[in-house]
Amino acid sequence: AGLTAGIVIATKDTKVSSNSLVASDSGEVLKTGSADTKVQSAKIADNSGSILQVGEATANVPLYALASMDLKALRRVKELSVTYTTIGGDEVQRSLEVASRAKSGKTVELQDAVGWKLRLTGTSDAM
Repeated sequence: AGLTAGIVIATKDTKVSSNSLVASDSGEVLKTGSADTKVQSAKIADNSGSILQVGEATANVPLYALASMDLKALRRVKELSVTYTTIGGDEVQRSLEVASRAKSGKTVELQDAVGWKLRLTGTSDAM
C-alpha cells in the first residue's frame, strides 16, 4: 500500500499547499471555481482583478456543412478558405472574411466586403 501511495503522489500534477490547489511542477495557484473569479467590465477576472485569457471557439468544418446550417448558425461563420482547381488545371486558394450571408432553401451564399462570392447548393437530404 505504501508503494502504491508513493507512486500516486509522485505522478499527480496538482497538490494542496497553504489551503490552495497548486501545480506540482511550478507551485502556481490554480483557479478552480467560481469563487476564484468575477465578471469585471464584461470580462472574466480573478479576485485580484487580472483579466483571464479567453478566446472565441473556432472549428474547421467541411464546406458542404454550410448547406445544413440555418441563418443563425451562418452568422457565426466569420472566415472561409477554399482551394479549387480551374479548368486549365491551376490550383487556386481563396480566403475571405464573410461580410454578408444569404440562404434560400439549400443554397447558401457568402460574400466578402469587396464582392467576392461563394455560392453553395446542397444536393441531398443529408445536407
